[in-house]
Amino acid sequence: MRYLPHQDNEISAKQRAWCLIEIAHRVSRRTGETSLLDQYRAIQGFQASHHQAKWSTEELLRAALSLEILSANQAAFQFAQEAVKTQWAGSLSPTKHQQAILIIDHHQKQLADAKQKPADNDHVEQELREALKQGDELAAKEALSKLGKDRQALYAFVISSPGRQSTQLYKELDHLLKEEKISEDLQAEAYFYLGCLALEAGETLSTFTALQTSKRLAPDSPFQPIRQFYLMQLGSLAGN
Repeated sequence: MRYLPHQDNEISAKQRAWCLIEIAHRVSRRTGETSLLDQYRAIQGFQASHHQAKWSTEELLRAALSLEILSANQAAFQFAQEAVKTQWAGSLSPTKHQQAILIIDHHQKQLADAKQKPADNDHVEQELREALKQGDELAAKEALSKLGKDRQALYAFVISSPGRQSTQLYKELDHLLKEEKISEDLQAEAYFYLGCLALEAGETLSTFTALQTSKRLAPDSPFQPIRQFYLMQLGSLAGN
């Protein structure tokens, strides 16, 4: 658990992206699920940071390996490919170079397998969630445009989240929930994200309230293990 202050400089932006990817790993380890808000912001943060100040081959490979573990294979492929294409690629050890090649080959095999599967137009929301998981803004926006208006609010919020202050994001998501803009079956997930944003902003009471609401709405949610962990860290009687 950590407070993530928002500072507008390249070093802080990179550190923030790494903190978010660490949080995404924690959620994945404890739940087997993807925290779309954390993972999407982390990948977008990685890409923005690399664009502003080119990363070293070691940093690129580290990002690729981290994203591969999170099944963000598309983003992992992009960073691995960058690592082996840069003018400093020769600085990678043979073992690390091979790691990058394996990530690239894995993604290309996945693409080949995907082409052999028939398209399923009935699963637009799954496509949207997958695009967010991969940090693919263009694909996410395209899928969002095909989704029913009543299902769009939470996903549109996630798409708009990179680079914004956690306090601002907290207020916006809180407003969406209070105005009942978010579909009922997505509210428990939204309250989990609300609690995480409150935690980032250093608002422990708001964190506790949001996580407890998420727990009440969906006690058997896949996010329950991480909710329980956060609540226990906050010193609450999480079992009640």
